[in-house]
Amino acid sequence: MSLIPEPAARPTRRSRVIFALAAFALLYLLTIALAPLAAADSVVAAGDAPQLSFTFSWVLFLQLATSVLIPVVVGIITTKATHAGTKSILLAGLALVSSLLLEILNAAQTGTAYDVGQGLFLFLPTFVIAVATHYGFWKPTGTSDAVQRIGTGRHAA
Repeated sequence: MSLIPEPAARPTRRSRVIFALAAFALLYLLTIALAPLAAADSVVAAGDAPQLSFTFSWVLFLQLATSVLIPVVVGIITTKATHAGTKSILLAGLALVSSLLLEILNAAQTGTAYDVGQGLFLFLPTFVIAVATHYGFWKPTGTSDAVQRIGTGRHAA
């Protein structure tokens, strides 16, 4: 009997991918659940003091979460052999489409007119966040490689 404990089994890449996707799904659900609480009306202070309000747009949070997940979607759609330029164009296209679609959702939720300018403007931070999370989170954790092996018959571990 050894006094040295057995090393814990390392989590597989597949389990890390599943954990990451579950974490983001939980963030989506949490955002939707907390949206009614964050949409409180502004508080009017006594006298001539300026008004203070706090609004939480769950659509913009959904935009942020979507921009974090777009590199995973690109990894699922493409393979390791796909040219990097093709992947970046696909990433930019998905960022543009998600920004425009989420602006439609924002207009429908708030009862305002669809603002194409805001949808186009949100493309830039969405794309930057997607690229940053790819190189700063998904690639170092091995998630990018794991999702690109989906459907190839090779194990993700």
